[in-house]
Amino acid sequence: MRQRLTELTGVGARASTPDTHVPAQRARAGASAPTQKRSLVRAAIELLLQQPALALELRPPYRFAALRQNGIELLTEIVDLVVSRPDINTGALIEHFAEREEAKALQKLAAGSFVGDEQIITRYFLGTMSQLELQAVEQRQAEIADKLRELGPSSLGADERAEIARLLQDARALRSQIAGYSGPAL
Repeated sequence: MRQRLTELTGVGARASTPDTHVPAQRARAGASAPTQKRSLVRAAIELLLQQPALALELRPPYRFAALRQNGIELLTEIVDLVVSRPDINTGALIEHFAEREEAKALQKLAAGSFVGDEQIITRYFLGTMSQLELQAVEQRQAEIADKLRELGPSSLGADERAEIARLLQDARALRSQIAGYSGPAL
């Protein structure tokens, strides 16, 4: 049984006898596998699945919803669901998506865990959401910059010029907000 646990988890492989080691080929494959960094969208979804009430900390309009990135539609849907049903729990959230292709991935994310007290987790979530909002602002800035390059400065109307100023101000505010949320990594 110990050998099987060692094969499955790799725990105890070094300290065990040669007949219980994880096969060298598997050990090397595992050692060379790159560690995958958690995306901001995935981290936000994972936190919401584990603590749905975090969505109630967000204030509409949700600027992150305009971001063109995998998972944003799902994140927005989860936030909207929690806001419409503030008492929803993890099980009910998972059940809501049971018939969809995302169901297994959501179950897996819900089973994960973040280390820290409620205040640290809330700060981490809000920092993550601020980073997503900053990405949305930067995305819009890039769209306007592309238009400027393509059509020239005279192509911008007064509304777009005002939007540029607002986006620059918003980006500064979000960067300051993100700096305020930074703390111990989870």
